[in-house]
Amino acid sequence: MHDVAKPFCTKTEDNKITSRGHALKGEILARKLLYKEGGAEKPVPVAIREKIVKLVRFHGLPVAFLEKENPVRAVLEASQMVRLDWLAVLAKADAMGRYCPDQQDLLAKINLFIEFCQEQDCYRERRQFADDYSRFIYFQKENGDPAYQAYDATKVEVILLAGLPAAGKDTWIANNCSHLPVISLDKLREELKVSPVGEQGYVVQTAKERARQFLRARQPFVWNATNLTKKLRRQLIGLFSDYGASVKLVYLEAPYEEILKRNQARSRCVPKNVIDRMIDKLEVPDLTEAYKVQWSISR
Repeated sequence: MHDVAKPFCTKTEDNKITSRGHALKGEILARKLLYKEGGAEKPVPVAIREKIVKLVRFHGLPVAFLEKENPVRAVLEASQMVRLDWLAVLAKADAMGRYCPDQQDLLAKINLFIEFCQEQDCYRERRQFADDYSRFIYFQKENGDPAYQAYDATKVEVILLAGLPAAGKDTWIANNCSHLPVISLDKLREELKVSPVGEQGYVVQTAKERARQFLRARQPFVWNATNLTKKLRRQLIGLFSDYGASVKLVYLEAPYEEILKRNQARSRCVPKNVIDRMIDKLEVPDLTEAYKVQWSISR
């Protein structure tokens, strides 16, 4: 499964065959397959599924980590999402199963990867940092020191929700932080009379300006939207952090069939094909993204 997306990414550039980007696409495709087709009666547990898809995502790291611009950061980042000893076993099995002239070279690189990860204290468990804030600061910089204990000068906490439509975000807010003001993109669309499938620029601009007002007043609040990609979340977390906020990132998930059932019961349901397209780009939040990262999974 670790090369599941390679056929879709393989092409010829400058007379060379390349599969650039296949690892990330492989992760997303593997997650989609396990989430949608894992079985309604016995779905793959989320924690196990995410271990599998991260093995897909980082399968090439053991033989390529030294080619990274910052090898230390590369292995520390991966260790927050997957056990690197499992990754080494997968890479070694892949190398042993090949008929190729560089097999011994591949195995030597994998052994070097093992030694390197052991030196960085992240081979059998994720690398530990001084505290959650220090971990967050490290992964926001390109050349940080993983041993550095960052001074936490944050003034307010923002809760950033992420999850597919009907995953339970509104219910989570009602049960956990109903006292906080909420910036909801769905409600803003209704207020501004903007269609969910129309141009969203004005909606997002308005939401960000309201967020700035809360941040300037040091008022905790909740940002309620799907926020399915790491790129989008990074932009929002960067905005909130610039105003001295710490961010708690909460990911919500429900089984696929339950999502569809809940969605049909809503007054403004999202078309099924739109939900399916969202799943095609879903990236589940991980510990490198925010001060605090929490999963809330319903059955």
